Amino acid sequence: MNRNISKLRYIAMLSMFVAIGVVIWVFEEFIPRPLPWMKFGFANIVTMIVLYRYGLKAAFSVGIIRIMLASILIGKFLSPPTYLSLGGFIMALTGIAITYLVFRRQVSMIGLSITGAFFHNIGQLAMAYLIIVQKLEVFYLLPYFALASIVTGGIIGIISTLISKALFISGDTAVLSPE
Repeated sequence: MNRNISKLRYIAMLSMFVAIGVVIWVFEEFIPRPLPWMKFGFANIVTMIVLYRYGLKAAFSVGIIRIMLASILIGKFLSPPTYLSLGGFIMALTGIAITYLVFRRQVSMIGLSITGAFFHNIGQLAMAYLIIVQKLEVFYLLPYFALASIVTGGIIGIISTLISKALFISGDTAVLSPE
């Protein structure tokens, strides 16, 4: 019985994080962008928190479900932006996982967020190459995207760290503040 309650709590928490991520993702669609294709990626705050609290598998599940649900809500389901988001997300999480495994004690949430932003951009450029332009010149944008990764990834990392501290995340354990 206790195990079932724990499992239900786990599912409920991840569902809550999906819902929060979808709301942020949809809201961000209405924020003016510095460049037409560039978003800040505020929904990735949710991914970072889930990653630290529940691990890679949960972060992957929450991210994929978030992208699919949000794309349905804004009417872009299975369109190029959805594939760009999915490709970027999978590359970002892969980059974060490898970085964490190699530099576990040396990298902070901010560093992982910057890494994720950089790999997200690589994933998006790869998807743009595969499904939109089929020209290697698309990768000429990488230096500009890398600079954007530092800014957006840093901002997301700082916000994720602050929220995590508010939730009393210590290592891989989080407890909501009783205050």
